[in-house]
Amino acid sequence: MDTQETKAMVDRCNKCGLCIPSLPRLPAGFDEAASPRGRVQLVKNFLEGNVSLSKRAKEIILTCLLCESCVVNCPSGVRQDHLFADFRDELVKQYGWNGRNVCSTPF
Repeated sequence: MDTQETKAMVDRCNKCGLCIPSLPRLPAGFDEAASPRGRVQLVKNFLEGNVSLSKRAKEIILTCLLCESCVVNCPSGVRQDHLFADFRDELVKQYGWNGRNVCSTPF
């Protein structure tokens, strides 16, 4: 994860919420943390060392379909798909798991 580039992308999010209505499906029990802007804040807090890769953090990041709907609707040009894919790659580095298959998560 290129921390400097990722941090710059995270800082571009103005938390407007225009990404939320663009979701192709809302997960059961949807909460703010599972929205694109919530996930961006998760990545930000991970980079700042304020949150670890907990089971909940993994669930939140892995429920993203990487469909790019939020990217298309983001007025700030945040590439959430890149942020979330990079975060998943971080899961690979730390846990040796591909992080892309939510159903077989060993955590």
